Amino acid sequence: MNWRDFDNKQLEMQMKDLKRCIEIQAERPLTVREKDWFNLRYDRGSIRCGSRSYRSGLISSLDRAIKRLEKEMTSDELRRVKGE
Repeated sequence: MNWRDFDNKQLEMQMKDLKRCIEIQAERPLTVREKDWFNLRYDRGSIRCGSRSYRSGLISSLDRAIKRLEKEMTSDELRRVKGE
């Protein structure tokens, strides 16, 4: 995978999450954990290939934080943010 493919994948992830966030906020306000989940995913998606954050391993740290937050979320919150 070259840097353009990586950056495009990151951008697609951001767009998908933003659309989902807008959709579910129309139903009812987000909980604090749901907001945190979207913020972490957005931050992860904004890291570009070769950037300082990329080289320092921030993506893997954010992935671990997202996984830990998902364990704390209720099944209803998790279904809601993931669109299942």
